[in-house]
Amino acid sequence: MVLDDPFVAKLEYDQQGIGALFHLLVQRFRPSSQSKEVTASQEEACQVLRGLAAVVWKPANVERSRRVWLSDNSSASALSRLRLVSMFATQLLPLLRSQMEREESTSKFRGYALSASDEPTGEGKLERSTAHQMWCLVLNFVSGLLRLQAEATVVESRKMDVWEFMSCAEPLLLAAVEPSTCRRFTCATIAEHQALLRLLNGLSRSASTRKRWRQAFPTSAVVLMEQSRQLLRRACTLLGSSSTEKNRSPVEKEVWHARSKSVNKGTINGGGSLVSRSPRSPRSPSSFAYSCQTLLHDHLRAVRDVEKRKLSAFHQEMETELVEVVRLASLLLSKWTASPTDRDAIVVVDGVRCVDEEQLVPLLAFIPPSEARSMNSRPGLGHLSLAMDFILDQLLAKEDTRSGSQNMEMRLAPTNAIDACVLLFLKTYRLYADQYELVKRDRDEFSSFFRRFGVRISEDETGATAAVDRQLLQHIDLVLARQ
Repeated sequence: MVLDDPFVAKLEYDQQGIGALFHLLVQRFRPSSQSKEVTASQEEACQVLRGLAAVVWKPANVERSRRVWLSDNSSASALSRLRLVSMFATQLLPLLRSQMEREESTSKFRGYALSASDEPTGEGKLERSTAHQMWCLVLNFVSGLLRLQAEATVVESRKMDVWEFMSCAEPLLLAAVEPSTCRRFTCATIAEHQALLRLLNGLSRSASTRKRWRQAFPTSAVVLMEQSRQLLRRACTLLGSSSTEKNRSPVEKEVWHARSKSVNKGTINGGGSLVSRSPRSPRSPSSFAYSCQTLLHDHLRAVRDVEKRKLSAFHQEMETELVEVVRLASLLLSKWTASPTDRDAIVVVDGVRCVDEEQLVPLLAFIPPSEARSMNSRPGLGHLSLAMDFILDQLLAKEDTRSGSQNMEMRLAPTNAIDACVLLFLKTYRLYADQYELVKRDRDEFSSFFRRFGVRISEDETGATAAVDRQLLQHIDLVLARQ
Protein backbone atom coordinates (compact mmCIF):
# COMPACT_ATOMS: atom_id res chain seq x y z
CA MET A 1 0.00 0.00 0.00
CA VAL A 2 1.33 3.43 -0.99
CA LEU A 3 0.87 6.12 1.62
CA ASP A 4 -0.69 9.41 0.51
CA ASP A 5 1.76 12.19 -0.14
CA PRO A 6 1.46 14.69 2.75
CA PHE A 7 1.73 17.54 0.25
CA VAL A 8 -1.27 16.16 -1.66
CA ALA A 9 -3.19 15.80 1.59
CA LYS A 10 -2.44 19.45 2.33
CA LEU A 11 -3.84 20.43 -1.06
CA GLU A 12 -7.10 18.65 -0.31
CA TYR A 13 -7.88 20.67 2.79
CA ASP A 14 -6.17 24.01 2.24
CA GLN A 15 -8.76 25.54 -0.10
CA GLN A 16 -7.68 29.16 0.18
CA GLY A 17 -4.01 28.23 -0.11
CA ILE A 18 -4.44 26.72 -3.58
CA GLY A 19 -6.16 29.84 -4.87
CA ALA A 20 -3.48 32.10 -3.40
CA LEU A 21 -0.78 29.89 -4.91
CA PHE A 22 -2.26 30.10 -8.40
CA HIS A 23 -2.65 33.87 -8.15
CA LEU A 24 0.99 34.10 -7.09
CA LEU A 25 2.09 32.08 -10.12
CA VAL A 26 0.27 34.50 -12.40
CA GLN A 27 1.77 37.55 -10.68
CA ARG A 28 5.31 36.28 -11.29
CA PHE A 29 4.82 36.78 -15.04
CA ARG A 30 3.28 40.26 -14.97
CA PRO A 31 6.54 42.29 -15.20
CA SER A 32 7.13 43.45 -18.77
CA SER A 33 10.91 43.69 -18.37
CA GLN A 34 13.40 40.99 -17.42
CA SER A 35 16.06 41.13 -14.73
CA LYS A 36 17.90 38.55 -12.68
CA GLU A 37 15.36 38.96 -9.88
CA VAL A 38 12.36 38.60 -12.19
CA THR A 39 13.89 35.54 -13.87
CA ALA A 40 14.61 33.95 -10.48
CA SER A 41 11.03 34.53 -9.30
CA GLN A 42 9.67 33.03 -12.53
CA GLU A 43 11.92 30.00 -12.13
CA GLU A 44 10.43 29.51 -8.66
CA ALA A 45 6.94 29.65 -10.18
CA CYS A 46 7.96 27.00 -12.70
CA GLN A 47 9.21 24.79 -9.89
CA VAL A 48 5.86 25.08 -8.09
CA LEU A 49 3.80 24.16 -11.15
CA ARG A 50 6.27 21.40 -12.03
CA GLY A 51 5.59 19.92 -8.61
CA LEU A 52 1.81 20.21 -9.00
CA ALA A 53 1.95 18.57 -12.43
CA ALA A 54 4.08 15.73 -11.03
CA VAL A 55 1.54 15.21 -8.24
CA VAL A 56 -1.35 15.03 -10.71
CA TRP A 57 0.48 12.55 -12.98
CA LYS A 58 1.87 10.29 -10.23
CA PRO A 59 -0.15 7.02 -10.18
CA ALA A 60 0.04 6.76 -6.39
CA ASN A 61 -1.77 10.10 -6.07
CA VAL A 62 -4.67 9.37 -8.41
CA GLU A 63 -7.46 9.01 -5.85
CA ARG A 64 -6.32 11.92 -3.72
CA SER A 65 -5.85 14.14 -6.78
CA ARG A 66 -9.38 13.34 -7.92
CA ARG A 67 -10.72 14.42 -4.54
CA VAL A 68 -8.70 17.63 -4.76
CA TRP A 69 -9.72 18.65 -8.27
CA LEU A 70 -12.79 16.62 -9.25
CA SER A 71 -14.75 16.22 -6.02
CA ASP A 72 -18.48 15.63 -6.47
CA ASN A 73 -19.44 16.84 -3.01
CA SER A 74 -21.81 19.75 -2.50
CA SER A 75 -19.13 22.21 -1.44
CA ALA A 76 -17.93 24.83 -3.87
CA SER A 77 -14.28 24.01 -3.26
CA ALA A 78 -13.88 21.68 -6.23
CA LEU A 79 -15.62 24.12 -8.55
CA SER A 80 -13.47 26.99 -7.34
CA ARG A 81 -10.34 24.93 -7.90
CA LEU A 82 -11.30 24.08 -11.46
CA ARG A 83 -11.98 27.78 -12.06
CA LEU A 84 -8.32 28.30 -11.29
CA VAL A 85 -7.59 26.51 -14.58
CA SER A 86 -9.79 29.09 -16.29
CA MET A 87 -7.74 31.78 -14.56
CA PHE A 88 -4.61 30.23 -16.06
CA ALA A 89 -6.27 30.38 -19.48
CA THR A 90 -7.55 33.95 -19.31
CA GLN A 91 -4.81 35.61 -17.24
CA LEU A 92 -1.59 33.59 -17.40
CA LEU A 93 -1.51 32.49 -21.05
CA PRO A 94 -1.67 36.05 -22.48
CA LEU A 95 1.25 37.02 -20.22
CA LEU A 96 3.28 34.00 -21.32
CA ARG A 97 2.53 34.63 -24.97
CA SER A 98 3.60 38.27 -24.71
CA GLN A 99 6.85 37.41 -22.93
CA MET A 100 7.68 34.58 -25.32
CA GLU A 101 7.18 36.85 -28.34
CA ARG A 102 9.46 39.50 -26.84
CA GLU A 103 12.13 36.92 -26.08
CA GLU A 104 11.93 35.28 -29.50
CA SER A 105 12.34 38.65 -31.23
CA THR A 106 15.75 39.07 -29.57
CA SER A 107 16.96 35.46 -29.27
CA LYS A 108 15.63 34.36 -32.71
CA PHE A 109 14.73 30.97 -31.19
CA ARG A 110 11.35 29.92 -29.84
CA GLY A 111 11.66 28.89 -26.21
CA TYR A 112 14.92 30.72 -25.53
CA ALA A 113 15.84 34.10 -24.08
CA LEU A 114 18.98 36.14 -23.68
CA SER A 115 20.53 35.69 -20.28
CA ALA A 116 19.30 38.42 -17.91
CA SER A 117 22.91 39.53 -17.37
CA ASP A 118 23.45 40.21 -21.08
CA GLU A 119 22.49 43.28 -23.06
CA PRO A 120 19.92 42.67 -25.84
CA THR A 121 22.50 42.90 -28.61
CA GLY A 122 21.68 39.52 -30.09
CA GLU A 123 25.12 38.17 -29.09
CA GLY A 124 24.43 37.27 -25.46
CA LYS A 125 24.19 33.79 -24.03
CA LEU A 126 20.91 32.01 -24.60
CA GLU A 127 19.01 30.18 -21.87
CA ARG A 128 15.69 28.38 -21.74
CA SER A 129 12.85 30.87 -21.46
CA THR A 130 11.01 30.70 -18.14
CA ALA A 131 7.80 31.76 -19.90
CA HIS A 132 8.16 28.91 -22.40
CA GLN A 133 8.89 26.43 -19.61
CA MET A 134 5.79 27.65 -17.76
CA TRP A 135 3.70 27.25 -20.93
CA CYS A 136 4.83 23.63 -21.28
CA LEU A 137 4.10 23.00 -17.59
CA VAL A 138 0.59 24.46 -17.93
CA LEU A 139 -0.06 22.03 -20.80
CA ASN A 140 1.25 19.10 -18.74
CA PHE A 141 -0.85 20.14 -15.73
CA VAL A 142 -4.07 20.48 -17.74
CA SER A 143 -3.32 17.17 -19.51
CA GLY A 144 -3.01 15.50 -16.12
CA LEU A 145 -6.40 16.87 -15.05
CA LEU A 146 -7.94 15.60 -18.30
CA ARG A 147 -6.53 12.14 -17.59
CA LEU A 148 -8.00 12.17 -14.08
CA GLN A 149 -11.32 13.37 -15.47
CA ALA A 150 -11.46 10.68 -18.16
CA GLU A 151 -10.75 7.86 -15.70
CA ALA A 152 -13.38 8.97 -13.15
CA THR A 153 -17.16 9.32 -13.15
CA VAL A 154 -17.60 13.06 -12.90
CA VAL A 155 -20.89 14.91 -13.36
CA GLU A 156 -20.80 17.36 -16.25
CA SER A 157 -21.16 20.44 -14.03
CA ARG A 158 -18.02 19.46 -12.12
CA LYS A 159 -15.82 18.96 -15.17
CA MET A 160 -13.01 21.30 -16.13
CA ASP A 161 -13.95 23.69 -18.93
CA VAL A 162 -11.18 22.55 -21.22
CA TRP A 163 -12.81 24.29 -24.19
CA GLU A 164 -12.32 27.72 -22.63
CA PHE A 165 -8.70 26.76 -22.07
CA MET A 166 -8.37 25.60 -25.69
CA SER A 167 -9.86 28.85 -26.95
CA CYS A 168 -7.25 30.87 -25.06
CA ALA A 169 -4.40 28.46 -25.85
CA GLU A 170 -5.14 28.08 -29.57
CA PRO A 171 -2.72 30.80 -30.80
CA LEU A 172 0.11 29.35 -28.71
CA LEU A 173 -0.66 25.80 -29.83
CA LEU A 174 -0.63 26.76 -33.51
CA ALA A 175 2.57 28.77 -33.05
CA ALA A 176 4.23 25.64 -31.64
CA VAL A 177 3.74 23.74 -34.91
CA GLU A 178 4.51 26.50 -37.40
CA PRO A 179 6.98 25.33 -40.09
CA SER A 180 9.50 27.99 -39.07
CA THR A 181 9.41 26.68 -35.49
CA CYS A 182 9.67 23.02 -36.47
CA ARG A 183 12.42 23.36 -39.08
CA ARG A 184 15.08 22.15 -36.63
CA PHE A 185 14.38 20.55 -33.27
CA THR A 186 15.77 22.14 -30.12
CA CYS A 187 15.40 21.04 -26.51
CA ALA A 188 12.71 23.70 -26.08
CA THR A 189 10.65 22.77 -29.14
CA ILE A 190 10.82 19.05 -28.33
CA ALA A 191 9.57 19.75 -24.79
CA GLU A 192 6.75 21.86 -26.22
CA HIS A 193 5.78 19.20 -28.75
CA GLN A 194 5.67 16.56 -26.02
CA ALA A 195 3.43 18.78 -23.87
CA LEU A 196 1.19 19.50 -26.86
CA LEU A 197 0.87 15.79 -27.66
CA ARG A 198 -0.07 15.05 -24.04
CA LEU A 199 -2.84 17.64 -24.25
CA LEU A 200 -4.14 16.26 -27.56
CA ASN A 201 -4.11 12.76 -26.08
CA GLY A 202 -6.20 14.08 -23.20
CA LEU A 203 -8.68 15.63 -25.65
CA SER A 204 -8.87 12.37 -27.61
CA ARG A 205 -9.61 9.92 -24.81
CA SER A 206 -13.22 9.39 -25.88
CA ALA A 207 -15.25 9.60 -29.08
CA SER A 208 -17.39 12.37 -27.60
CA THR A 209 -14.45 14.65 -26.77
CA ARG A 210 -12.87 14.00 -30.18
CA LYS A 211 -16.11 14.96 -31.88
CA ARG A 212 -16.59 18.05 -29.74
CA TRP A 213 -13.01 19.18 -30.37
CA ARG A 214 -13.48 18.89 -34.14
CA GLN A 215 -16.72 20.83 -33.96
CA ALA A 216 -15.47 23.60 -31.65
CA PHE A 217 -12.10 24.12 -33.34
CA PRO A 218 -12.41 22.72 -36.88
CA THR A 219 -9.36 24.47 -38.33
CA SER A 220 -6.90 24.08 -35.47
CA ALA A 221 -7.96 20.47 -34.89
CA VAL A 222 -7.03 19.57 -38.47
CA VAL A 223 -3.74 21.51 -38.29
CA LEU A 224 -2.68 20.01 -34.95
CA MET A 225 -3.54 16.45 -35.98
CA GLU A 226 -1.68 16.80 -39.27
CA GLN A 227 1.35 18.23 -37.51
CA SER A 228 1.21 15.34 -35.04
CA ARG A 229 1.52 12.96 -38.01
CA GLN A 230 4.48 14.95 -39.29
CA LEU A 231 6.12 14.95 -35.85
CA LEU A 232 5.83 11.17 -35.75
CA ARG A 233 7.36 10.89 -39.23
CA ARG A 234 10.29 13.16 -38.42
CA ALA A 235 11.03 11.58 -35.05
CA CYS A 236 10.95 8.05 -36.49
CA THR A 237 13.13 9.02 -39.46
CA LEU A 238 15.72 10.67 -37.21
CA LEU A 239 15.83 7.65 -34.90
CA GLY A 240 16.10 5.38 -37.93
CA SER A 241 19.01 7.46 -39.20
CA SER A 242 20.73 7.14 -35.83
CA SER A 243 20.14 3.38 -35.75
CA THR A 244 21.50 3.00 -39.30
CA GLU A 245 24.68 4.84 -38.34
CA LYS A 246 25.13 2.57 -35.34
CA ASN A 247 24.82 -0.56 -37.47
CA ARG A 248 27.29 0.45 -40.20
CA SER A 249 30.22 -1.86 -40.75
CA PRO A 250 33.65 -0.52 -39.66
CA VAL A 251 34.65 0.02 -43.30
CA GLU A 252 31.43 1.92 -44.05
CA LYS A 253 31.93 4.11 -41.00
CA GLU A 254 35.49 4.94 -42.01
CA VAL A 255 34.48 5.87 -45.57
CA TRP A 256 31.47 7.85 -44.35
CA HIS A 257 33.53 9.67 -41.75
CA ALA A 258 36.25 10.61 -44.27
CA ARG A 259 33.66 11.86 -46.74
CA SER A 260 31.85 13.94 -44.11
CA LYS A 261 35.13 15.48 -42.88
CA SER A 262 35.86 16.85 -46.34
CA VAL A 263 32.32 18.21 -46.63
CA ASN A 264 32.27 19.78 -43.18
CA LYS A 265 35.71 21.32 -43.58
CA GLY A 266 34.25 23.55 -46.27
CA THR A 267 31.20 24.19 -44.12
CA ILE A 268 33.32 25.40 -41.21
CA ASN A 269 35.36 27.72 -43.40
CA GLY A 270 32.12 29.14 -44.70
CA GLY A 271 30.95 29.98 -41.21
CA GLY A 272 28.60 27.01 -40.75
CA SER A 273 28.23 24.42 -38.03
CA LEU A 274 31.21 22.88 -36.28
CA VAL A 275 32.10 19.20 -36.11
CA SER A 276 31.68 17.67 -32.67
CA ARG A 277 34.96 17.12 -30.84
CA SER A 278 33.43 15.99 -27.57
CA PRO A 279 34.17 12.52 -26.13
CA ARG A 280 32.19 9.73 -27.72
CA SER A 281 30.19 7.20 -25.76
CA PRO A 282 30.93 3.62 -26.88
CA ARG A 283 27.33 2.50 -26.33
CA SER A 284 25.36 5.09 -28.26
CA PRO A 285 24.74 6.01 -31.89
CA SER A 286 26.30 9.28 -30.77
CA SER A 287 29.68 7.50 -30.70
CA PHE A 288 30.10 8.48 -34.34
CA ALA A 289 30.88 12.04 -35.39
CA TYR A 290 27.78 14.16 -35.10
CA SER A 291 28.28 15.63 -38.55
CA CYS A 292 28.37 12.15 -40.10
CA GLN A 293 24.72 11.63 -39.26
CA THR A 294 23.40 13.87 -41.98
CA LEU A 295 19.72 13.89 -41.06
CA LEU A 296 20.42 14.41 -37.37
CA HIS A 297 22.85 17.21 -38.18
CA ASP A 298 20.27 18.92 -40.37
CA HIS A 299 17.29 18.54 -38.05
CA LEU A 300 18.68 19.00 -34.52
CA ARG A 301 20.05 22.28 -33.21
CA ALA A 302 22.12 22.83 -30.08
CA VAL A 303 21.28 26.32 -28.81
CA ARG A 304 22.79 26.74 -25.35
CA ASP A 305 26.55 26.87 -24.87
CA VAL A 306 26.58 23.68 -22.79
CA GLU A 307 24.81 21.82 -25.61
CA LYS A 308 27.33 23.04 -28.17
CA ARG A 309 30.26 22.01 -25.97
CA LYS A 310 28.85 18.54 -25.34
CA LEU A 311 27.22 17.61 -28.61
CA SER A 312 27.35 13.87 -27.98
CA ALA A 313 25.51 14.24 -24.69
CA PHE A 314 23.04 16.60 -26.34
CA HIS A 315 22.52 14.09 -29.14
CA GLN A 316 21.83 11.23 -26.71
CA GLU A 317 19.38 13.36 -24.75
CA MET A 318 17.52 14.30 -27.91
CA GLU A 319 17.30 10.65 -28.95
CA THR A 320 15.60 9.88 -25.64
CA GLU A 321 13.18 12.78 -26.07
CA LEU A 322 12.40 11.75 -29.65
CA VAL A 323 11.42 8.28 -28.39
CA GLU A 324 8.90 9.98 -26.09
CA VAL A 325 7.57 11.99 -29.05
CA VAL A 326 7.11 8.71 -30.95
CA ARG A 327 5.24 7.18 -28.01
CA LEU A 328 2.89 10.13 -27.53
CA ALA A 329 2.20 10.62 -31.25
CA SER A 330 1.55 6.90 -31.75
CA LEU A 331 -0.91 6.84 -28.85
CA LEU A 332 -2.69 9.88 -30.27
CA LEU A 333 -3.03 8.47 -33.78
CA SER A 334 -4.17 5.12 -32.37
CA LYS A 335 -7.12 6.88 -30.73
CA TRP A 336 -8.09 8.42 -34.05
CA THR A 337 -7.67 5.19 -36.04
CA ALA A 338 -11.01 3.41 -36.31
CA SER A 339 -11.96 -0.10 -37.43
CA PRO A 340 -15.02 -1.29 -39.40
CA THR A 341 -16.60 -2.56 -36.18
CA ASP A 342 -16.16 0.67 -34.20
CA ARG A 343 -19.35 2.46 -33.25
CA ASP A 344 -17.93 5.72 -34.68
CA ALA A 345 -17.59 4.10 -38.10
CA ILE A 346 -21.26 3.08 -38.28
CA VAL A 347 -23.92 5.57 -39.41
CA VAL A 348 -27.64 5.05 -39.96
CA VAL A 349 -29.08 6.37 -43.24
CA ASP A 350 -32.85 5.97 -43.78
CA GLY A 351 -32.90 3.27 -41.15
CA VAL A 352 -30.04 1.35 -42.75
CA ARG A 353 -26.73 0.86 -40.93
CA CYS A 354 -23.81 1.88 -43.14
CA VAL A 355 -20.07 2.15 -42.73
CA ASP A 356 -18.78 5.73 -42.72
CA GLU A 357 -15.82 5.31 -45.06
CA GLU A 358 -14.40 8.70 -44.09
CA GLN A 359 -13.82 7.37 -40.57
CA LEU A 360 -11.88 4.42 -42.00
CA VAL A 361 -9.24 6.35 -43.92
CA PRO A 362 -5.83 5.23 -42.56
CA LEU A 363 -3.79 8.00 -40.98
CA LEU A 364 -0.49 6.46 -42.12
CA ALA A 365 0.54 5.49 -45.64
CA PHE A 366 1.28 1.86 -46.50
CA ILE A 367 5.00 2.23 -47.12
CA PRO A 368 7.67 -0.26 -45.91
CA PRO A 369 10.73 0.66 -43.81
CA SER A 370 12.98 0.80 -46.89
CA GLU A 371 10.92 3.71 -48.25
CA ALA A 372 10.61 5.55 -44.93
CA ARG A 373 14.21 6.65 -44.42
CA SER A 374 13.89 9.90 -46.33
CA MET A 375 12.52 13.08 -44.78
CA ASN A 376 10.54 13.53 -48.00
CA SER A 377 8.48 10.39 -47.42
CA ARG A 378 4.88 10.51 -46.27
CA PRO A 379 4.06 9.48 -42.68
CA GLY A 380 3.71 5.71 -42.97
CA LEU A 381 3.83 2.32 -41.30
CA GLY A 382 7.49 1.96 -42.21
CA HIS A 383 8.35 4.85 -39.91
CA LEU A 384 7.04 2.90 -36.93
CA SER A 385 9.37 0.03 -37.85
CA LEU A 386 12.38 2.38 -37.92
CA ALA A 387 11.60 3.68 -34.44
CA MET A 388 10.97 0.19 -33.04
CA ASP A 389 14.34 -1.00 -34.35
CA PHE A 390 16.15 1.92 -32.74
CA ILE A 391 14.40 1.48 -29.38
CA LEU A 392 15.14 -2.24 -29.31
CA ASP A 393 18.80 -1.52 -30.11
CA GLN A 394 18.94 0.76 -27.08
CA LEU A 395 17.25 -1.78 -24.80
CA LEU A 396 19.59 -4.58 -25.82
CA ALA A 397 22.80 -2.56 -25.58
CA LYS A 398 25.29 -4.98 -24.00
CA GLU A 399 27.16 -2.26 -22.16
CA ASP A 400 24.08 -1.42 -20.07
CA THR A 401 25.36 -1.93 -16.52
CA ARG A 402 22.53 -0.24 -14.62
CA SER A 403 21.00 -2.51 -12.04
CA GLY A 404 17.82 -3.19 -10.13
CA SER A 405 14.92 -0.75 -9.99
CA GLN A 406 16.86 1.99 -11.79
CA ASN A 407 17.37 -0.27 -14.80
CA MET A 408 13.70 -1.32 -14.86
CA GLU A 409 12.54 2.29 -14.63
CA MET A 410 14.87 3.33 -17.45
CA ARG A 411 13.52 0.52 -19.65
CA LEU A 412 9.83 1.12 -18.99
CA ALA A 413 9.51 4.24 -21.16
CA PRO A 414 11.14 2.63 -24.24
CA THR A 415 9.03 -0.52 -23.94
CA ASN A 416 5.89 1.62 -23.67
CA ALA A 417 6.98 3.36 -26.86
CA ILE A 418 7.38 0.00 -28.62
CA ASP A 419 3.90 -1.05 -27.48
CA ALA A 420 2.40 2.23 -28.74
CA CYS A 421 4.06 1.74 -32.15
CA VAL A 422 2.89 -1.87 -32.36
CA LEU A 423 -0.70 -0.93 -31.49
CA LEU A 424 -0.83 1.83 -34.11
CA PHE A 425 0.75 -0.48 -36.69
CA LEU A 426 -1.78 -3.23 -35.96
CA LYS A 427 -4.84 -0.97 -36.19
CA THR A 428 -3.61 0.72 -39.36
CA TYR A 429 -2.51 -2.50 -41.09
CA ARG A 430 -5.91 -4.08 -40.45
CA LEU A 431 -7.62 -1.07 -42.04
CA TYR A 432 -5.54 -1.60 -45.16
CA ALA A 433 -5.98 -5.37 -45.17
CA ASP A 434 -9.78 -5.08 -44.85
CA GLN A 435 -10.21 -2.46 -47.57
CA TYR A 436 -7.35 -2.63 -50.07
CA GLU A 437 -5.27 -5.00 -52.17
CA LEU A 438 -1.79 -4.78 -50.67
CA VAL A 439 1.46 -4.89 -52.62
CA LYS A 440 3.09 -8.28 -52.00
CA ARG A 441 6.63 -6.86 -51.88
CA ASP A 442 5.66 -4.43 -49.12
CA ARG A 443 3.75 -7.11 -47.19
CA ASP A 444 6.77 -9.39 -47.36
CA GLU A 445 9.05 -6.65 -46.06
CA PHE A 446 6.79 -6.06 -43.06
CA SER A 447 6.56 -9.81 -42.41
CA SER A 448 10.34 -10.10 -42.52
CA PHE A 449 10.75 -7.15 -40.16
CA PHE A 450 8.38 -8.50 -37.52
CA ARG A 451 9.85 -12.01 -37.72
CA ARG A 452 13.30 -10.58 -37.10
CA PHE A 453 11.98 -8.25 -34.40
CA GLY A 454 10.21 -11.11 -32.62
CA VAL A 455 13.31 -13.32 -32.74
CA ARG A 456 15.45 -10.59 -31.19
CA ILE A 457 12.99 -10.22 -28.33
CA SER A 458 12.62 -13.97 -27.77
CA GLU A 459 16.41 -14.38 -27.64
CA ASP A 460 16.84 -11.61 -25.06
CA GLU A 461 18.17 -13.14 -21.84
CA THR A 462 18.84 -9.87 -20.03
CA GLY A 463 15.22 -9.07 -19.19
CA ALA A 464 15.49 -5.77 -21.04
CA THR A 465 12.40 -6.54 -23.14
CA ALA A 466 10.37 -8.23 -20.40
CA ALA A 467 7.76 -5.45 -20.37
CA VAL A 468 7.14 -5.50 -24.13
CA ASP A 469 3.60 -6.69 -24.93
CA ARG A 470 4.30 -9.99 -26.67
CA GLN A 471 0.61 -10.68 -27.26
CA LEU A 472 0.38 -7.64 -29.51
CA LEU A 473 3.37 -8.86 -31.50
CA GLN A 474 1.84 -12.33 -31.81
CA HIS A 475 -1.39 -10.75 -33.03
CA ILE A 476 0.52 -8.91 -35.74
CA ASP A 477 2.19 -12.17 -36.80
CA LEU A 478 -1.25 -13.75 -37.20
CA VAL A 479 -2.59 -10.81 -39.21
CA LEU A 480 0.46 -10.80 -41.49
CA ALA A 481 0.26 -14.58 -41.97
CA ARG A 482 -3.34 -14.34 -43.25
CA GLN A 483 -2.38 -12.10 -46.17
